[in-house]
Amino acid sequence: MTDRVFPRLQSQHRATVRPVTPDDEPFLRQLYISLRAAEFAALPEPQRDRVLAMQFKVHQQGYRQQFPEADFGIVQQGAAAIGKLTLDDRPDELHIIDLALCAKLRNQGIGTALLQDIQAIATRRNCPVRLMVIHRNRPAIRLYQRLGFHPTGNAGLYLAMTWTPTA
Repeated sequence: MTDRVFPRLQSQHRATVRPVTPDDEPFLRQLYISLRAAEFAALPEPQRDRVLAMQFKVHQQGYRQQFPEADFGIVQQGAAAIGKLTLDDRPDELHIIDLALCAKLRNQGIGTALLQDIQAIATRRNCPVRLMVIHRNRPAIRLYQRLGFHPTGNAGLYLAMTWTPTA
C-alpha cells in the first residue's frame, strides 16, 4: 500500500482517512454486514450471520486480488472509525473502488467532503475520478451526479460514472 492520497484527505467534518490495519477487521465486517443485512432479512439470524460473514471474507479477498495496488482506508472522526474508503491511485486517474459510511453518519456531508477532497486532488493532477455504483443505490447516484459525475457505461448491476476536472 502506498497511501499516496490518504494523508491529503481531511474533510471539513474532521473526517480523515488512514490505512487499514488487521485490527480493523471487526469494524469492517460489521460495516459490511450493516450494508448488506437487508438483502438477507428473510433468513434466520444464525444463517444470515454465517452467509454475511462468508460474503465479507470473499468481498475482502476479491478486492485485494482485483485491485492489488489500491489503498484500503478507514474513515475516522477523531479516533472513531466511521467508514471505509478503497482508492486505486493510478497515474492517469483516481478510481474510487469503495466508499461507505456508518448509517448513522450518512447524509451529514462527510461523504460529500471526502469526494470533494478526491476531486481537488484530481484537479491538481488533471485526471478523472472514476467509480462504479450499484444501480439500485439511488442516494449514492444522486450524490455523485450532484458532484458532477456522469454515467459512462453499464456493467451488469453497476453503473460506471466519471468526473473530469474542468479546464
